[in-house]
Amino acid sequence: CGILSGDCVHAAAGEYAEGGMTGHLGPTKITTNRVEVASGVTLVGDEGAEKTIIRGKLSEQPFSSGYPAYGRGPGAMRCVYLEANARIRGFTVVDGMTACLTTPATSDPDDLDHTAGGVYAAASDSSIIESCVISNCTANRSGGVQSGTLVNCALYQNASIGSSQGDAGCANKFYGCYIGKQRAINGTKGTSKLENCTVEGAVINSSSLVVKNCLFLGSTAALKSASGVVWSVFENRASITNESK
Repeated sequence: CGILSGDCVHAAAGEYAEGGMTGHLGPTKITTNRVEVASGVTLVGDEGAEKTIIRGKLSEQPFSSGYPAYGRGPGAMRCVYLEANARIRGFTVVDGMTACLTTPATSDPDDLDHTAGGVYAAASDSSIIESCVISNCTANRSGGVQSGTLVNCALYQNASIGSSQGDAGCANKFYGCYIGKQRAINGTKGTSKLENCTVEGAVINSSSLVVKNCLFLGSTAALKSASGVVWSVFENRASITNESK
């Protein structure tokens, strides 16, 4: 029988790097997903992120001029599409890429085919990503994760090709997460909540952000408004408790 809303699907330890899903394609229909999690379904890596890996796919023909592609291009594959009211827990999400057209950088459209190499979450509140490691993922916008609520996750070495488009992610909420160094210092864009998080060497860009009980490490850690104005730059180490900007 098929998987139904309310089901919990368990994945054994191992690497999931074959096959692709086409249930959620953008208008140009060129970026497929390694895994798609339907609304109401929870996908669990039984032995956790260290032993359970979802691997996307780098393009065999990466874009070679202008901005670096980091694996984007024809045939590239995103790791996960997460519908609203869906949850994923206990995976390493790695090498997820989006397909690209013939133009580099910000002239790429920020549609479904070009957003989020790691996880594309359909809803900021009800698409839940828990206890996952997201790394080495690339897109035009939201290199690691687009939207969603992240709990106890680690994000590092992701990249967004568009200027200030969120290497780690865009429009996310973070609880108990580690946001480490990305391919550049542009950590996130449009983040609305950081609680009990550690940010190391990344810039958090947002026009409306609530920060609570967070630790910022490294001379490049910063909070910036959407216009680029720096709220606070933390030299080496600082903690923020019960503050909002």
